Amino acid sequence: MGIAYWATLTGAETIMISQPLTQLLIGQQGQITEITSKGEKRLASLSGFGLVPGSVVTLLQRRLAYLIRVGETEIALEGNIAAEILVTVMEPQGDIPV
Repeated sequence: MGIAYWATLTGAETIMISQPLTQLLIGQQGQITEITSKGEKRLASLSGFGLVPGSVVTLLQRRLAYLIRVGETEIALEGNIAAEILVTVMEPQGDIPV
């Protein structure tokens, strides 16, 4: 897992922890922070589908394969590949903590 630090406008520090895509809950969104695969062909294939750092993915299912949505594309990934994609969990749109 990776840890990223962001400063807010108030000066408070926010800590975001990267986790494997396999740990997302169904329906949860995550922003890709890193892809840990060392294989150039795999990295090229994933980037061709839009799976690059900064992309937002939504986990749709876990059975048989990890089905994710990135943009308008749905992609099925084997578990070992999904585990190489690190994400930070995104807060649901419209839910603003008070």
